[in-house]
Amino acid sequence: MAATRLNIPNTLTALRIAALPVFGWLWLQGSTAALWVMGAAAFTDLFDGLLARKLNQQTALGARLDPVADKLFVFVSLLVALWRGAAPLWFVETIVGRDAVMALGAIAVMRIDPAYYKGTVWKPTFLGKFASSSVAFVCGMIALEDLVLPGNTLGWILTALMAGCGVLVVATLLQYAVTAIRGLRAAKAERERASAGGEGDAPK
Repeated sequence: MAATRLNIPNTLTALRIAALPVFGWLWLQGSTAALWVMGAAAFTDLFDGLLARKLNQQTALGARLDPVADKLFVFVSLLVALWRGAAPLWFVETIVGRDAVMALGAIAVMRIDPAYYKGTVWKPTFLGKFASSSVAFVCGMIALEDLVLPGNTLGWILTALMAGCGVLVVATLLQYAVTAIRGLRAAKAERERASAGGEGDAPK
């Protein structure tokens, strides 16, 4: 049966996005209920993709919405954590800055070679998935430290986790940049070969 846009996985993703204002407000107020919302969001994020595959309900909309929901949750978490003094500015700048640079890079690739951009399936790499999971985990640890644990309980452990996470996201930025540059060069070389072949076949 063909998947429709309104299905269980997409509904779970939409609910995750709808919960963002509640999550942000609860954390701003210092309520531990924010952790329950974060946990529920992580649960739905874990199972919406699995359900989509098991129920044959994979859609283009779901493929776009799921990463958007993840990014929005991380973005809200980082902003609230920064506002409450639970996360250092350098960590927030690293995560948000990486995403901003990648967005600008995607726009640049689209303008440089629209055909290559549209014809390429941009799938996340293993390193990219691992980095995203690490960011989400660290955001959870920051919330736990801020809302539940007394004082500076995690201390250097949390700092080390943030540093490692920062290294990972920068590494993914470099990986995607190298992939895009190589792809652009290969696409250009392919067009040049095709053009040269066409000229060689032209009647004299």
